Amino acid sequence: ANTPSSQQDDIAQKINAVRSTAGQVATAVDKSNQEVEKGLSLAAKTQTALSEIRAAMADLEKLDG
Repeated sequence: ANTPSSQQDDIAQKINAVRSTAGQVATAVDKSNQEVEKGLSLAAKTQTALSEIRAAMADLEKLDG
């Protein structure tokens, strides 16, 4: 039967399950944020490299021209 004690245990189990799930979500969000940061860093490096390539091509055109 549902005694107050068993109801409290049930509520405690549900609270623990929610806390556990929330912890897993927080961990997943942290990992996702790290991946986004890596992606942004890579994009910035790519942009720098492309700018350097453009500058080198412009220099070559000046030498040719």
